[in-house]
Amino acid sequence: MAALTDPVNERNIISRFKDYTYAAWHGVTWGTNNLPVYAPGTGYAVTVIPSNEMRGPNTSDPGADSFIGKPDGTITGPDNEIIASRIYDYLNYFTYEYTFIRSVRALLTVTGAGGSQGTQPVGGNVYDVTAVAYFANRATQAGLVADYVAPVAGGVAVNQVIDDALLEAFMDRCRTSYNNFARNQTFLYNPIICHASCHVSCHGSRGRR
Repeated sequence: MAALTDPVNERNIISRFKDYTYAAWHGVTWGTNNLPVYAPGTGYAVTVIPSNEMRGPNTSDPGADSFIGKPDGTITGPDNEIIASRIYDYLNYFTYEYTFIRSVRALLTVTGAGGSQGTQPVGGNVYDVTAVAYFANRATQAGLVADYVAPVAGGVAVNQVIDDALLEAFMDRCRTSYNNFARNQTFLYNPIICHASCHVSCHGSRGRR
C-alpha cells in the first residue's frame, strides 16, 4: 500500500489512488466472460443479462495503469508543478469511471405458462440473483459529485496548497461515494419473457409452419 508523501508528487498521488481501486474490482462476478444464465436443466438456457449489456470481463483488477491510462502529466502544469484543481478533476473522473463496476440484480420474469415441453408451467420470477457486474450502465455522476464536492475545500481546490492528510481524506470520500452510488445501490435488470422455453419450442415451431 502506498502512502502519500509530504510534499506530494504526481506518481505518488496516482499510486495512492490505485490502492483504492481494489474497492471497485474486488468481488466482481459478472462480465462479458461470465454472464448470469437461467438453466433449469431441461435442455435450454436463458441468458438473463446478454454480453452487450456488460462493459468488460469480470477479471480481477487488471492494474490501474491499464484502466486509467498513463497518468503522467495529467495533474501538473508548466514546470511540473502539481495543480490542485487538476487532482480534483482527475480523481473525480476516474471515480465516475469505476461506477461501471456496480451491484446489479438480474431478475428474469416469465409471464405465461411453459412451452410445448412444459418446461416452465408456472409464471413468475424464475431467476433472481444480485451480484457485482462490470456493467454497461454506470451510476450517475450527479450523485457522486454531490456526495463529495461540498467538502472539497480541503487540499484539492483552486489556488490551495496541497496537504497530504487532506488529500487522503478526499480520496477516502471518493471511495465512500463510489460505494454509496455503485456498490450499495443495486441496479435492477429485469427481462420479461412469455415463457422460459420460448425460443427453443414455441417460437421455433411457429417458424416451421
